[in-house]
Amino acid sequence: MKRVLFITTVSGTIRRFLLPFANHFRAKGWQVDAMSHGISDCPECTEAFNQVWDVSWTRNPFDLQTLFKAPQTIRETVSREKYDLIHVHTPIASFITRYSLRRVSEKIKPKVVYTAHGFHFYSGGNPLKNFLFSSLEGAAGKWTDYLVVINQEDKAAAQKHRIVPNSRIRFMPGIGVDNHFYNNARVDPKNGEEIRRQLGMRSADSLFL
Repeated sequence: MKRVLFITTVSGTIRRFLLPFANHFRAKGWQVDAMSHGISDCPECTEAFNQVWDVSWTRNPFDLQTLFKAPQTIRETVSREKYDLIHVHTPIASFITRYSLRRVSEKIKPKVVYTAHGFHFYSGGNPLKNFLFSSLEGAAGKWTDYLVVINQEDKAAAQKHRIVPNSRIRFMPGIGVDNHFYNNARVDPKNGEEIRRQLGMRSADSLFL
């Protein structure tokens, strides 16, 4: 049985974005696990995944517990479970995970995919902060098998800074909005008028959602 582990900093990211991925891989017969801070307290997560693992870290990149305790949890879990694939999300979890696995034995080392939901360095950002985070992403790129970017600016930045070779960059436009479902042609105008009536609005009133 193939095994995949999804890792994020907080469980909210998994609950909001990654449950369809869990369903997809489980339907194909994979063992699908997840790791994040507080995930065992997320009922949707514990139901969607085969196993969940709590890890002690925060969104603060300078938190000592994040830097020293989390890597041990990651290495122990990966060594024990022998995953084929690890899919990391969010900057802190992604960097710490890749750093933690950089010296894992090749016999058990899984493929690592990093989906960047927006780099912490960007056009117009603070120059010092941009330099720091682009340097960290460049270092972590050495421990990344594939980098997934979800907007053109990040794709261009990944290529400019050579975070990974171009052949290992994958562009995915957005993170899953179904353009067929969210389509004006599928909406019955009567339903729109009913919602306006419920809100006490007239047909001519402007409505912003």
